[in-house]
Parts: sequence; structure tokens; C-alpha cells
Amino acid sequence: EAGDEATGSLVLDALLSYKRRQATEKGIRWQCDARLPEDFPVKDTDLCIIAGNILDNAVEACERLQEKKWEDRFIQIYMGTVKKCFFLEVRNSTDIADSFNTEKSRKKDPQNHGLGLANIKAAAANYNGVVHMEAEGGVFTISVLLPLYHNQAIYDRKESI
Repeated sequence: EAGDEATGSLVLDALLSYKRRQATEKGIRWQCDARLPEDFPVKDTDLCIIAGNILDNAVEACERLQEKKWEDRFIQIYMGTVKKCFFLEVRNSTDIADSFNTEKSRKKDPQNHGLGLANIKAAAANYNGVVHMEAEGGVFTISVLLPLYHNQAIYDRKESI
């Protein structure tokens, strides 16, 4: 059962489909435009680490909104190619203030959490990528940019390090 989650990667499609069902069951509006480039050099496991942690955080952020704001809860996903890079951006409603600390977990049990953002950054760094986060006006945005090298040897070399 795929909606807009037909990326070409069965693993990513399954993750997006699962997260869509999870979000819609919780009354969160879901909008997804996801496409992977041909010959995508990023491993499915790394892509799922990045997307899975981002979407886990987005669903949790929407759930934290008080009931009066439930109708405003949303998750918007864009995945695609921008110039010679893979670009992933997720926007979601949040109660995070415009200035926030990404190093501190907001979960009830912070000593056992907070690894998601570190894992996202580490997976992106494996591909010389960057991660940018911001919160403004009740919307949290996280963007991941991964260069698309046509020379697979660059990625293979990283695995051997």
C-alpha cells in the first residue's frame, strides 16, 4: 500500500508507508513528495537511519501539541534531487520555541534518549552531507543535503576507514 511513498527503494517505501499510517492514525496531516535519483549511492540502512529518526521526531513533536492545536498538526516531506545533491526536508508542527537546543533531549527519560539527531548527523557525515535544523513560528524544519557523486569509489573508501 503506497501513497506518495513510491521512491524506488522498497525499504524506504515501507518506512514511509508505516510512518504515514502512524501519523494519520494520530490525526496528523501527512504530505509526502519523495523521489530517489537513479543510481542512488546512499545505502538503504543509512537512508532509513536518517529518515526514520527524523520522522520519529516529527510524529513525537506533533503528539506533544495540546489538544486545541491538534487540527494544526502536520508533517510535510520532500525528497529529491537539487542540482547534484540529494535533498531531504521534513517540516512539522511543533511546540519548540524559535530558539532551541538540539543537544538536549525533550523526552521524559533524557538519559536513555537523544541519540536520534546524533545518528542523523553521523549518517549524513558518512556521505559528506550536512544537516540543518530550525524552528520558527510553530514549525520545525530539518534539512539534509547529501552530495551525489558519480564516483562510487568515494563512498567505498569511507566504508574501509
